[in-house]
Amino acid sequence: MKLRVLGPYGGELPGCFLSGFLLDESVLIDAGTISLVLDQKEQLKIEHVLISHPHLDHIAALPHMAVNVFANDSNPVYIYGLKTTLEALNKHVLNNLIWPDFTKINRPNGKAVFELCKLDEGVEARIGDYLVKPVRMNHPVPTSGFVITRDGSSLAYSGDTGATDEFWEAVSDAPNLRGLVVELSFPNRLQKLAEMTGHLTAEGLRQELKKVRRKLNVPVIAFHIKPEYEKEIRKELKDTGIPQAEVAKTDKVYNF
Repeated sequence: MKLRVLGPYGGELPGCFLSGFLLDESVLIDAGTISLVLDQKEQLKIEHVLISHPHLDHIAALPHMAVNVFANDSNPVYIYGLKTTLEALNKHVLNNLIWPDFTKINRPNGKAVFELCKLDEGVEARIGDYLVKPVRMNHPVPTSGFVITRDGSSLAYSGDTGATDEFWEAVSDAPNLRGLVVELSFPNRLQKLAEMTGHLTAEGLRQELKKVRRKLNVPVIAFHIKPEYEKEIRKELKDTGIPQAEVAKTDKVYNF
Protein backbone atom coordinates (compact mmCIF):
# COMPACT_ATOMS: atom_id res chain seq x y z
CA MET A 1 0.00 0.00 0.00
CA LYS A 2 1.23 3.46 -0.89
CA LEU A 3 0.23 6.31 1.42
CA ARG A 4 0.77 9.92 0.40
CA VAL A 5 0.52 12.71 2.96
CA LEU A 6 -1.68 15.52 1.65
CA GLY A 7 -1.99 17.38 4.93
CA PRO A 8 -0.41 16.53 8.30
CA TYR A 9 -1.70 19.43 10.39
CA GLY A 10 -4.55 20.03 12.85
CA GLY A 11 -4.52 23.76 12.21
CA GLU A 12 -4.09 25.99 9.19
CA LEU A 13 -1.32 28.53 8.68
CA PRO A 14 0.61 29.37 5.48
CA GLY A 15 2.15 26.15 4.19
CA CYS A 16 0.35 24.03 6.80
CA PHE A 17 -2.32 21.85 5.19
CA LEU A 18 -5.16 20.20 7.11
CA SER A 19 -5.43 16.45 7.69
CA GLY A 20 -5.69 14.21 4.64
CA PHE A 21 -3.98 11.12 3.23
CA LEU A 22 -4.19 9.46 -0.19
CA LEU A 23 -3.99 5.67 -0.29
CA ASP A 24 -2.93 4.01 -3.57
CA GLU A 25 -4.13 7.09 -5.52
CA SER A 26 -7.80 6.08 -5.18
CA VAL A 27 -8.78 6.20 -1.50
CA LEU A 28 -8.81 9.41 0.51
CA ILE A 29 -8.50 9.16 4.29
CA ASP A 30 -9.98 12.35 5.72
CA ALA A 31 -10.45 15.39 3.55
CA GLY A 32 -9.04 18.48 5.20
CA THR A 33 -6.85 19.12 2.18
CA ILE A 34 -7.31 17.95 -1.40
CA SER A 35 -7.10 20.68 -4.01
CA LEU A 36 -4.10 22.45 -2.49
CA VAL A 37 -1.97 19.35 -3.11
CA LEU A 38 -3.68 17.26 -5.80
CA ASP A 39 -4.26 18.54 -9.32
CA GLN A 40 -7.54 17.82 -11.08
CA LYS A 41 -6.24 14.71 -12.85
CA GLU A 42 -5.20 13.24 -9.50
CA GLN A 43 -8.54 14.14 -7.91
CA LEU A 44 -10.41 12.35 -10.70
CA LYS A 45 -8.75 9.08 -9.63
CA ILE A 46 -10.32 9.19 -6.16
CA GLU A 47 -13.07 6.59 -5.84
CA HIS A 48 -13.59 6.34 -2.07
CA VAL A 49 -13.30 8.76 0.86
CA LEU A 50 -13.09 7.65 4.50
CA ILE A 51 -14.12 10.39 6.95
CA SER A 52 -13.17 9.84 10.59
CA HIS A 53 -15.47 12.57 11.95
CA PRO A 54 -17.14 15.78 10.81
CA HIS A 55 -14.87 18.41 12.34
CA LEU A 56 -13.97 21.02 9.73
CA ASP A 57 -10.28 20.18 9.54
CA HIS A 58 -11.24 16.69 8.30
CA ILE A 59 -13.93 17.61 5.76
CA ALA A 60 -13.05 21.15 4.60
CA ALA A 61 -11.91 20.20 1.09
CA LEU A 62 -14.84 17.93 0.17
CA PRO A 63 -17.03 20.76 -1.22
CA HIS A 64 -14.27 21.91 -3.56
CA MET A 65 -13.50 18.36 -4.63
CA ALA A 66 -17.16 17.95 -5.64
CA VAL A 67 -16.85 20.84 -8.07
CA ASN A 68 -13.52 19.62 -9.43
CA VAL A 69 -14.75 16.08 -10.23
CA PHE A 70 -18.29 17.01 -11.32
CA ALA A 71 -17.76 16.45 -15.05
CA ASN A 72 -15.96 13.11 -14.64
CA ASP A 73 -17.67 10.30 -16.55
CA SER A 74 -17.57 7.72 -13.77
CA ASN A 75 -19.41 6.29 -10.79
CA PRO A 76 -20.07 8.51 -7.77
CA VAL A 77 -17.29 9.15 -5.28
CA TYR A 78 -18.33 7.05 -2.30
CA ILE A 79 -18.06 8.88 1.04
CA TYR A 80 -17.83 6.56 4.07
CA GLY A 81 -18.32 7.41 7.74
CA LEU A 82 -20.33 6.74 10.85
CA LYS A 83 -24.02 7.62 10.66
CA THR A 84 -23.46 10.74 12.77
CA THR A 85 -20.65 11.89 10.49
CA LEU A 86 -22.71 11.53 7.33
CA GLU A 87 -25.70 13.26 8.92
CA ALA A 88 -23.54 16.21 9.97
CA LEU A 89 -22.00 16.47 6.51
CA ASN A 90 -25.43 16.47 4.84
CA LYS A 91 -27.14 18.75 7.35
CA HIS A 92 -24.46 21.35 7.89
CA VAL A 93 -22.34 21.43 4.71
CA LEU A 94 -24.00 19.81 1.68
CA ASN A 95 -27.31 21.43 2.58
CA ASN A 96 -27.96 23.74 -0.38
CA LEU A 97 -27.21 26.70 1.89
CA ILE A 98 -23.55 26.45 2.83
CA TRP A 99 -22.86 24.39 -0.34
CA PRO A 100 -24.92 22.57 -2.97
CA ASP A 101 -25.98 19.04 -2.05
CA PHE A 102 -23.76 17.02 -4.34
CA THR A 103 -25.40 13.79 -3.18
CA LYS A 104 -28.45 14.88 -5.20
CA ILE A 105 -26.75 16.70 -8.08
CA ASN A 106 -26.00 14.37 -10.97
CA ARG A 107 -23.04 14.45 -13.29
CA PRO A 108 -23.61 14.75 -17.04
CA ASN A 109 -23.65 10.91 -17.15
CA GLY A 110 -26.65 10.87 -14.81
CA LYS A 111 -24.79 9.54 -11.75
CA ALA A 112 -24.51 11.47 -8.48
CA VAL A 113 -21.25 13.23 -7.66
CA PHE A 114 -21.15 11.90 -4.07
CA GLU A 115 -22.85 8.91 -2.51
CA LEU A 116 -22.88 8.63 1.30
CA CYS A 117 -22.22 5.15 2.72
CA LYS A 118 -22.69 4.32 6.40
CA LEU A 119 -20.08 2.42 8.37
CA ASP A 120 -20.82 0.67 11.67
CA GLU A 121 -18.35 0.65 14.55
CA GLY A 122 -16.40 -2.58 14.74
CA VAL A 123 -17.94 -4.02 11.57
CA GLU A 124 -15.48 -4.66 8.75
CA ALA A 125 -16.66 -3.41 5.36
CA ARG A 126 -15.46 -4.18 1.86
CA ILE A 127 -14.48 -0.92 0.14
CA GLY A 128 -12.99 -1.47 -3.27
CA ASP A 129 -9.93 -3.68 -2.85
CA TYR A 130 -9.79 -3.05 0.90
CA LEU A 131 -11.32 -4.34 4.10
CA VAL A 132 -11.97 -1.38 6.41
CA LYS A 133 -12.78 -1.77 10.09
CA PRO A 134 -14.00 1.42 11.83
CA VAL A 135 -12.96 1.67 15.48
CA ARG A 136 -14.51 4.16 17.93
CA MET A 137 -12.04 6.76 19.21
CA ASN A 138 -12.04 9.10 22.22
CA HIS A 139 -13.04 12.52 20.88
CA PRO A 140 -15.80 15.05 21.72
CA VAL A 141 -17.86 13.96 18.69
CA PRO A 142 -18.33 10.37 17.48
CA THR A 143 -15.09 9.54 15.69
CA SER A 144 -13.73 6.42 14.08
CA GLY A 145 -10.22 5.31 13.41
CA PHE A 146 -9.67 2.75 10.67
CA VAL A 147 -7.81 -0.51 10.27
CA ILE A 148 -7.38 -0.89 6.51
CA THR A 149 -6.34 -4.25 5.09
CA ARG A 150 -5.34 -5.24 1.58
CA ASP A 151 -3.71 -8.46 0.39
CA GLY A 152 -3.13 -9.62 3.96
CA SER A 153 -1.36 -6.45 5.14
CA SER A 154 -2.85 -3.64 7.18
CA LEU A 155 -2.50 0.02 8.04
CA ALA A 156 -4.00 1.60 11.17
CA TYR A 157 -5.20 5.23 11.25
CA SER A 158 -6.41 6.81 14.47
CA GLY A 159 -8.27 9.92 13.37
CA ASP A 160 -8.46 12.34 16.31
CA THR A 161 -8.31 10.78 19.75
CA GLY A 162 -7.33 11.04 23.35
CA ALA A 163 -6.51 8.03 25.51
CA THR A 164 -8.42 4.95 24.36
CA ASP A 165 -8.33 1.17 24.52
CA GLU A 166 -10.43 -0.01 21.56
CA PHE A 167 -8.06 1.32 18.93
CA TRP A 168 -5.00 -0.30 20.47
CA GLU A 169 -6.84 -3.60 20.70
CA ALA A 170 -7.54 -3.32 16.99
CA VAL A 171 -3.91 -2.39 16.29
CA SER A 172 -2.78 -5.41 18.31
CA ASP A 173 -5.00 -7.73 16.26
CA ALA A 174 -4.44 -6.15 12.81
CA PRO A 175 -3.12 -8.69 10.28
CA ASN A 176 0.49 -8.09 9.25
CA LEU A 177 0.49 -4.48 10.46
CA ARG A 178 2.76 -2.39 8.24
CA GLY A 179 2.20 1.15 9.49
CA LEU A 180 0.53 3.26 12.17
CA VAL A 181 -0.75 6.78 11.52
CA VAL A 182 -1.69 8.38 14.83
CA GLU A 183 -2.64 11.84 15.96
CA LEU A 184 -0.39 14.05 18.10
CA SER A 185 -1.76 17.54 18.59
CA PHE A 186 -0.28 19.35 21.59
CA PRO A 187 3.01 19.73 23.50
CA ASN A 188 3.37 17.93 26.82
CA ARG A 189 2.84 21.13 28.82
CA LEU A 190 -0.72 21.27 27.48
CA GLN A 191 -1.61 17.75 28.62
CA LYS A 192 -4.78 18.92 30.40
CA LEU A 193 -5.97 20.72 27.28
CA ALA A 194 -5.24 17.60 25.22
CA GLU A 195 -7.31 15.47 27.60
CA MET A 196 -10.17 17.98 27.62
CA THR A 197 -10.35 18.15 23.82
CA GLY A 198 -9.70 14.48 23.01
CA HIS A 199 -6.16 14.72 21.67
CA LEU A 200 -2.68 13.38 22.44
CA THR A 201 0.71 14.78 23.42
CA ALA A 202 4.03 13.05 22.74
CA GLU A 203 4.07 11.66 26.28
CA GLY A 204 0.44 10.65 25.94
CA LEU A 205 1.27 8.79 22.74
CA ARG A 206 4.17 7.04 24.43
CA GLN A 207 1.84 5.81 27.16
CA GLU A 208 -0.82 4.73 24.65
CA LEU A 209 1.64 2.64 22.64
CA LYS A 210 2.28 0.54 25.76
CA LYS A 211 -1.23 -0.88 25.26
CA VAL A 212 -0.24 -2.62 22.03
CA ARG A 213 0.05 -6.40 22.53
CA ARG A 214 2.62 -6.96 19.81
CA LYS A 215 6.09 -5.82 18.88
CA LEU A 216 5.53 -2.50 17.15
CA ASN A 217 8.39 -2.55 14.63
CA VAL A 218 6.55 -0.43 12.04
CA PRO A 219 6.63 3.27 11.16
CA VAL A 220 4.71 5.39 13.69
CA ILE A 221 3.63 8.47 11.76
CA ALA A 222 2.34 11.36 13.87
CA PHE A 223 -0.11 13.82 12.31
CA HIS A 224 -2.59 16.52 13.33
CA ILE A 225 0.19 18.69 14.75
CA LYS A 226 -1.00 22.13 15.80
CA PRO A 227 1.39 24.23 13.70
CA GLU A 228 2.08 26.84 16.36
CA TYR A 229 3.60 24.08 18.53
CA GLU A 230 5.34 22.13 15.79
CA LYS A 231 8.94 22.75 16.83
CA GLU A 232 8.18 21.88 20.44
CA ILE A 233 6.22 18.74 19.51
CA ARG A 234 8.91 17.48 17.14
CA LYS A 235 11.52 17.69 19.89
CA GLU A 236 9.26 15.99 22.43
CA LEU A 237 8.42 13.16 20.04
CA LYS A 238 12.12 12.59 19.43
CA ASP A 239 12.77 12.64 23.17
CA THR A 240 10.18 9.90 23.79
CA GLY A 241 12.47 7.41 22.10
CA ILE A 242 9.56 5.75 20.28
CA PRO A 243 11.21 3.56 17.63
CA GLN A 244 10.54 4.61 14.04
CA ALA A 245 8.40 7.57 15.13
CA GLU A 246 8.29 10.65 12.92
CA VAL A 247 6.08 13.62 12.16
CA ALA A 248 4.21 13.38 8.85
CA LYS A 249 5.38 15.77 6.15
CA THR A 250 3.28 17.16 3.31
CA ASP A 251 3.65 15.15 0.08
CA LYS A 252 5.81 12.45 1.63
CA VAL A 253 4.99 8.96 0.36
CA TYR A 254 5.16 5.81 2.48
CA ASN A 255 5.17 2.31 1.03
CA PHE A 256 3.79 -0.34 3.33
